[in-house]
Amino acid sequence: MTASGGPFRGKSKAELQNITKEQALKHPNWDMGAKITIDSAWIVCQYAGDFNPPHIHRGNISGVGYLKIPQTITSGREKKLAGHISFMDGRVSMPRNSPPLVQHRQTFKPKTGNLFIFPSFLMHDVHPFRGDGE
Repeated sequence: MTASGGPFRGKSKAELQNITKEQALKHPNWDMGAKITIDSAWIVCQYAGDFNPPHIHRGNISGVGYLKIPQTITSGREKKLAGHISFMDGRVSMPRNSPPLVQHRQTFKPKTGNLFIFPSFLMHDVHPFRGDGE
């Protein structure tokens, strides 16, 4: 799916529940082709106590994929935000009297197999966890 929303722009959450591959590839403006190509990628392994501070990436599009998640996170034995990923709009300039940044943040508890694809200007961070594993 493109950053513009492609064929799903304006659809409700309920309408997006049963999307097919054919529907996803039917972009209103151009032929999307039958497969996605990734020209370059890099991997970060996060171990107990590690975290990724808020940052942005170069380029147009970024992504985060979860290949495995420590059992201490999936079982709920960690602190509330352990291992979670948060997104903040890095383009937002915060005037002095604006609401706290927390109101401009979306946080997700990842699951194995999740893939988050987002514009590179979207600032994100990963909260630390304490259990064993990576």
